[in-house]
Amino acid sequence: MRKYSLFFLFLIFLPFITAEITDSEYYFIIEENGNSVVAIDLTGTGELTIPIQEDVLDIEIDGGLYVMEQKELTIAIGSTEKAILAYQTNLLTQKTGDNWIFEVNLDETTNKRITVAMPENTVIKSAVPSGQIESGDITLLHFFNTDNIQIEYQFQTQQIETDNNLIF
Repeated sequence: MRKYSLFFLFLIFLPFITAEITDSEYYFIIEENGNSVVAIDLTGTGELTIPIQEDVLDIEIDGGLYVMEQKELTIAIGSTEKAILAYQTNLLTQKTGDNWIFEVNLDETTNKRITVAMPENTVIKSAVPSGQIESGDITLLHFFNTDNIQIEYQFQTQQIETDNNLIF
């Protein structure tokens, strides 16, 4: 109850705050089972409403206060001028056959950087909008200042080489 009281007290003084939340960095870590770990780093002061998936149970937050109503999280950032929140969901991905689709709608901050991390065996079939792709131990996709992302991908099956002449 105290969390809600502090949040509403902050909202009373919000009209007197001239700054706004200006930067956001989104990090999505997608696992082969469809789960996504989401971390959001916000910079500035004020209030921002972020769409949240309905299966999210626990939200970790540092540097701000929040209220969760239906499918939206409203976060208020004060003098800390920075907040980080993290949660896990499996509703950002869908699987049909061997194809997966990752789809997300983001907040409307002006300076937005988005990084999507996937296992190294990921094969990207399409990305809207197009983003910068890095391959290595993990596959990274980078997007800038977009509100909606859709990525179609597959996981390449790894073949295990065997030597049929081995005797066990």
